[in-house]
Amino acid sequence: MEQPQLQALIARGADGDRRAWDELWGVIADAVASVARRLARDQRMGPSLIDDLVQEFAVHLWEQRGRVLHGCRGMCEAQLRAYLRTAAARFLARRLAGWRRGAEREAAARRSRTAPVTGPDEAQVGLVVAELVAIMSEDDCVILSTIMHRSERPEDEPDGPGARTWRSRRMDLFQRYADHVV
Repeated sequence: MEQPQLQALIARGADGDRRAWDELWGVIADAVASVARRLARDQRMGPSLIDDLVQEFAVHLWEQRGRVLHGCRGMCEAQLRAYLRTAAARFLARRLAGWRRGAEREAAARRSRTAPVTGPDEAQVGLVVAELVAIMSEDDCVILSTIMHRSERPEDEPDGPGARTWRSRRMDLFQRYADHVV
């Protein structure tokens, strides 16, 4: 393919001619795939990334509406391929560097993230209970002990006070001793 035909094909592809773009795509995919393979290998990335890189460059070309392709002043298809390899190498190197920076930022964010607070552990609860027992009256200590060891199902204690009574006692203890617990 000579320069006038090549330039006409590029112009038609840039204008949205589907057949011209398909013909260009064959040249583009072959030229860019070798660059993508080399970059993926150099960056120690998997072979599955090659298709993604080729697609990224194709989208870039399409979004630029042929501006990148119009930069080619080649006289034949071989020169177009060389031009595409150079353009793809620059574009894909920048794209891979951006992906790498994003991955590094994500890894740094994961490393600096603190563990989620899930509440007090058993030892902390034990310390708070010990502090409360030290300042509570004997009757309140009995109520607290009963609440802590009581079953949540009222049918397990048929002779004891109902659930409403225990809720009331729990709220009463809370209101009286809430200021003492941090």
